[in-house]
Amino acid sequence: MAFATTPALSIDVARARAAWAHLQLLGEPANNTREALLRAGWLHAIGGADGYVSLWSRVRDFKRADVEDPLREGRLWIAPGVRGCTMLVPREELGLALLVGTRDARRRTERELAKAKVETSEVEALCDAVRAALAEAPKSTSDLRGALPAGAVRSLGEVGRKIGLSSTLPVALRLLEADGVIGRRAADGELDNERWIWSLHESSPLAAWSPEPTQVAMELASRYFRQAAPATVRGFATWSGLGLRECQAAVQTLGLAPVAVEGGAELGYAPESLLPLLADPPAAPSVAFVAFRDNHLDMRLGVTALVAPASWGRQAPSWGSGRTTLQAVKHLHGRGLLGEGALVGMWDYDAERGVLLRGAFGALPRATRRDLAGRCLALEHFLRDQVGHCLIYRMEPQRSREQRLAAIRALESC
Repeated sequence: MAFATTPALSIDVARARAAWAHLQLLGEPANNTREALLRAGWLHAIGGADGYVSLWSRVRDFKRADVEDPLREGRLWIAPGVRGCTMLVPREELGLALLVGTRDARRRTERELAKAKVETSEVEALCDAVRAALAEAPKSTSDLRGALPAGAVRSLGEVGRKIGLSSTLPVALRLLEADGVIGRRAADGELDNERWIWSLHESSPLAAWSPEPTQVAMELASRYFRQAAPATVRGFATWSGLGLRECQAAVQTLGLAPVAVEGGAELGYAPESLLPLLADPPAAPSVAFVAFRDNHLDMRLGVTALVAPASWGRQAPSWGSGRTTLQAVKHLHGRGLLGEGALVGMWDYDAERGVLLRGAFGALPRATRRDLAGRCLALEHFLRDQVGHCLIYRMEPQRSREQRLAAIRALESC
């Protein structure tokens, strides 16, 4: 099939923003957490409050128990996903997440073991011991270590420290997880910690999925372009961590329709079934809050399509590179405030005062000004009463939190 380059549809940026918000469930929420993950995509689960915020923005009347109960019951799992990031995924897509998130795990592990002078046979023996220990009952990482035979786990010392491995146990856990033998859940089902409970899978989550790389890329592409359309091939490559040629082949195989977005330097693509929606999307919500590393921002190649050109020169915190401009930022290191589909500012939560802070890049749409206070109060109550903090990571230092709050205060009051 030829790679389509003639637009099947041309839309202005306002319609694109409205469609993106709709596909990400920011205007019409899902009925439950599983539905939200299947329709809007897997969510980053990095031990802070943002997983809860992402679901609060996408699930009707969301409460902590709406994600924690399914996690405890095995209907949701924590697993490596795109770019190897730790993500929250539904059970029926766990196998795909593992194939995506661990595709280079064995090759990377072999390199690390060679540097640490660890024989493969030693790790295989440890894997057998881990399986035997977990056959008795699920265990936390520390409990698992204590249940293993003496000498089964070896410290890797200074060499291990340099490659990020304290002992051979993380290696065994990584390989067993990649093979679909074991899985992890957050302790007590809580998203805002990084203490894992490991257990054996009753049946392999990989059984329903082809491990063939082109098939994995196509499965992932079908979800991405259904959840982020119209989106560019480069955007898919950046988000997924797959090679550009691999992504182009997946788009070509799926037969996605080219869509031109006003002001876009590259063509976007979408399933043909979504073209009527893109041509006439539901109105974007007057106010929406997106979390740190939220799909609504993370699936985009930067944020310029979401921001008014007059605000492109504004300073913005950037993941991994300090501060830059909204026009240049690739990964916004903060939480976004949306008004009628546009990124109009940022927000954060001052846990010491129990107050939600927000700041604008410029003038807000009339409907956003009208509805902002009420929506802020609702999120403020949720964070104060159900989460109790708004840390990005559970062990986030105080200085980092203070810098985030200062950045919000430096924006225009809203």
